[in-house]
Amino acid sequence: MQLSWQPGFSTHRKPFKKSIVRRSRWEGSGDSSRPRQLEFITEYPSDLTEPKGSSTSSPTPIHVAHGAEHNVPLTTGTVPLCPSPVEEGTPQDHTETGDADLSILDESLLFDTEEIPLLFNGTDAGTESRPDRINIVEDKSQRTTPSNKHLTYQYMQNESSDDFDGFDGALSPAGLSTSSYRDLRSLSYHFLHTIPPSVLYNSPFERLEPIFERYNNEFCVIPLTLDLPMNPFRYRTDASLKPGYLLHAVLALSCHHTNNSSLTNKGNQLSETVLDHGRTALQLFRQALNSDNVSKLSSSLLDTIVILFSLDEAYSLFGSWTAHLSGAYSILELGGGIEVWTRNPRTVVQVALLTWWDAVISLVNRTPCIFPYEYFESVLACCDDQFWTFFGLCGCPQSLAVPLVQLAHLAAEKQKTASMRWVVFDGSLISEIEQSLEAWSHTRSDTAFDDEESMHQDMDCMHCSEAWRNGLLLYIYRVFRWKSGDTPPVRVVSRARAILDHACACRDDHFVARQALLPLFFAGSEMADFSAQNRIRALCSTWNERTRYHMFGGMIPLLEEVWTAQMAHGPQHVWWGQIVDDKAAAESRNSLQMRICFG
Repeated sequence: MQLSWQPGFSTHRKPFKKSIVRRSRWEGSGDSSRPRQLEFITEYPSDLTEPKGSSTSSPTPIHVAHGAEHNVPLTTGTVPLCPSPVEEGTPQDHTETGDADLSILDESLLFDTEEIPLLFNGTDAGTESRPDRINIVEDKSQRTTPSNKHLTYQYMQNESSDDFDGFDGALSPAGLSTSSYRDLRSLSYHFLHTIPPSVLYNSPFERLEPIFERYNNEFCVIPLTLDLPMNPFRYRTDASLKPGYLLHAVLALSCHHTNNSSLTNKGNQLSETVLDHGRTALQLFRQALNSDNVSKLSSSLLDTIVILFSLDEAYSLFGSWTAHLSGAYSILELGGGIEVWTRNPRTVVQVALLTWWDAVISLVNRTPCIFPYEYFESVLACCDDQFWTFFGLCGCPQSLAVPLVQLAHLAAEKQKTASMRWVVFDGSLISEIEQSLEAWSHTRSDTAFDDEESMHQDMDCMHCSEAWRNGLLLYIYRVFRWKSGDTPPVRVVSRARAILDHACACRDDHFVARQALLPLFFAGSEMADFSAQNRIRALCSTWNERTRYHMFGGMIPLLEEVWTAQMAHGPQHVWWGQIVDDKAAAESRNSLQMRICFG
């Protein structure tokens, strides 16, 4: 039997009264050391009712042992602010949320923040509410009513109800009169209005809603150049389906950004909270892929892939990127291919981002792209500047994204033909792309001179775009023109310096230049000047700290290896491709191919 303090109970269940010497704090501190006698009563006494024939002429004083916790009955239909605990063995009522995947949100994996009570329709998790009870918490700074006065509502008003915290002495043997009942009711309302209301949640998702709100307002914008109306990273809170793998992916990325110690002192290891959510998301994601309704889940599956890809970028430059991209391509094909996904504007933006990542990875590693070129052409046909742009996604305008994707496919073909004896790579298309890049110039927007902010935005766009243009020209030289033993001409170093200058010219507070990380890598690999190298280190360190994406900081040791090798053997014998290939081979494990991604 559970025991608790209860001021209101019927007389027929009251325990036998023992003689107790009344005492009061108001009478001095001489008896302060004397022990008090406490009495236990059974929990859940019968409801308070007005005794028949009770006198209303004079209220009967009610006394409760001082310091006891008050439990005052509520009127019928009142929702409890703090639910009572359930006895051991009592079946727990778990409210259905309408989404089976939400049950995967294990309490031990929840977001690391201040704990918030989780109440399902007015009850705590695993707790059965009692609508006729409320637990009242005492204010320890309050004082006791003098023993020579009765507790009445008028007295509480005169003496200030905030100075009251209980009664002294024992319970009166007499039954409750009407006035005493009113006094007890007044006491309950007094405490009811001094307790802050608890937060009520209808579902586990509602409890995590502040996290997803911050993710949508802040974290999902970090990978982009600027926020877009059609942001591919944004979590759709209005979606009818909220699968567990997507929720855990969002929680993992949110935990990473909110926890400043997410990256431990080892530099590139995520915290256990992030890893737990990431592992759970992957496990549930694999289970969903093995189900029979993959096509129906394609939208949430793509959302998860995009977020997990971004989470891996926060961890390292190296990753099994091809696994993410291959999974996304398979999901799109199972869903109906180009004819289907081009009808969904959000999916179009996601495919644009996926094909961009695919091209950047292929460009650096000179490996075949996962997505066919037809996918990229379909993205171009569906591009709508009102909702998204390539510059908003990746900091590279569409007019430069097209030759970048083309160069990625051509670099893979050249790498393949290099191992074939009777095949010669045709470089005519490379020459056409090179000429178009030489003639390219930034086109100002129509609103460039509307105000000062618009002018600065346009200048940032110009500098970032110029960094990409010069970076692609450096790439063409090293991948398609340069031969081992050739000393790079001065114009190559000049382009490298131009890239660094354009990156430094962008405003620091908007750090748009971070989107030009790949061109900066190409530029850094061509410069032996210590001052220029230090500027690159400073830029990457700043971007790494502000974005919390370790791929920025991970580029520094990669460049250090390039610089060290070039100092030892000369730039005519060492280029960045050799270092990238060696690092990728060292990072790969068994059949898992690791690649570098600067996107």
